[in-house]
Amino acid sequence: MTVAVQWPGGISPRRLYGKNQLGIVWGDVGMTNQEMKQRRSRQIARQKRQRRRVALGLAFFIVCLCTVTAAAVWGNLKQSGEPSSGTGILADVSGKENAGGTGNSQGGSDQRPGGQDGSGQPGNMAGLAGQTGQEPEVPGQKGQEPSGLAGTGEGIGPSSGSQDPSVPEAEVRTFLPPPSRETVALQHELPPKEVPDMGALYGIYVHGKGWSDFFADNAYGMAPTDSYITGIRVTLHNQSEEMSGTIRYRVNLSGMGWLDWVSNAQEAGNITGDMHLEAVAMELTGELAQHYDVLYSVLQNNQWTDWVKNGEEAGQSGVGLRMDGLKMSIVKRQEGQESYAGNIDPARPMVALTFDDGPSGNATPRILEKLKEHNARGTFFMVGQKAEKHKDLIRQMVRQKCEVANHTYDHTLMNKVKPEELASQLERTNQVVSDACGVTPVLMRPCGGVKNEAGMGVVGAISMPAVLWSIDTLDWKTRDPESTIRAVLDHVKDGDIILMHDLYDATADASDTIIPALVERGFQLVTVSELASYRGGMLPGKAYGKFRP
Repeated sequence: MTVAVQWPGGISPRRLYGKNQLGIVWGDVGMTNQEMKQRRSRQIARQKRQRRRVALGLAFFIVCLCTVTAAAVWGNLKQSGEPSSGTGILADVSGKENAGGTGNSQGGSDQRPGGQDGSGQPGNMAGLAGQTGQEPEVPGQKGQEPSGLAGTGEGIGPSSGSQDPSVPEAEVRTFLPPPSRETVALQHELPPKEVPDMGALYGIYVHGKGWSDFFADNAYGMAPTDSYITGIRVTLHNQSEEMSGTIRYRVNLSGMGWLDWVSNAQEAGNITGDMHLEAVAMELTGELAQHYDVLYSVLQNNQWTDWVKNGEEAGQSGVGLRMDGLKMSIVKRQEGQESYAGNIDPARPMVALTFDDGPSGNATPRILEKLKEHNARGTFFMVGQKAEKHKDLIRQMVRQKCEVANHTYDHTLMNKVKPEELASQLERTNQVVSDACGVTPVLMRPCGGVKNEAGMGVVGAISMPAVLWSIDTLDWKTRDPESTIRAVLDHVKDGDIILMHDLYDATADASDTIIPALVERGFQLVTVSELASYRGGMLPGKAYGKFRP
């Protein structure tokens, strides 16, 4: 069964692939057989011409090398028989500097003692000595003389003019011929292929309800408390167009075992049946597999499994346990280092800065800029009405790997509305945010921290945990930056969830101090989902105020 996939953020299957499964580049598609043969013939002829040019260039270089070497040997035989103090033809026989200058080439003309123009006088050789004075351009060194050129005693190229009688014959240097431009270029390695940050986007099929929206990298995708997962689909976000490969995955379906591998937003599972998923495995292909790791964990028997990666199985299969949630992260591989979801080191302290009631046009951009400056992330619990007015800020949050979260549509207290109204507000806000940035919130915060049993039942039924806090800055009340700063820095501990509001300039002022101060103290500033991922995880319908180690 084929399902149309909505590609968030402008992602398309064509962008995700450099080549198709047959290895045909996209420009080849649609060619006739005759056109393909003609194109191939032209390619073969071009390759032959290139090989001939390389062979001729190599032969010419060898001839030059032999000629200069023979001349050097003949010159040594004509000398008075004094032994050389160096080894090889590049050695300075006397160990002294070449008379006549410091080795600075100036515009291609030799600079000689006494103002002579170089006729019969040794000295500093411009460019490649004995040539026209024009230096070959070395990549990355335009206008600079490569080390080992004329005047340093380790130059390249024979000196022109007759020998100066004032210089002992034993001090005459000999040189190898200058390298060609092609040789110089080959000596410089190509720069390494850029490896940008890349993430996963994934959705789950909930039995009796349908496909979820896409979840962001390292966020939670969980079934409601009254249902379960029967399918998944995964794609990539921000994949480099210069790298081949994609992501592929397979699932273990209850009663059927492991299904075939599928890739790139294709369905894995059985969305038309009733059987639940038990386990999952994922891996990257092509060049992506050389530069990235994919890590993932599943919710099973009300517990999140340990992170596994790159084709390993997450979840127990064949024992009747169902898979009720999935979280995954794609990170750049670091040579000789362990990979962690979200590039977060679980051994280091971490806290989550959270901002409520926004976004706003005054404070939110400033807070985002300060987070970006310090490579930090925050969680924004947004009111739907305001989110509709600031969709550009929501997209910026996602670009900076901050977490977008739900604070109802119009700041409704959980105990003041019927469950149906609360559900409508949460679902409406989720849709606003998803429409703005392509990913859906997975966390909610009860307005005012007020919760009741009926409301938490609604929260669980739409697959969301409720997030409270362990430090309340009271920034909404004091509107004083110093008070907010003290509330955080005087009390913060590993695992805290800190409450602020991105409505006030005073909060943005306080954030200018709080964010760098926490980083300087060694805290990792992470999202709530990231904090929870290494501290036991979260479940739908449950409330969390902190995550201690």
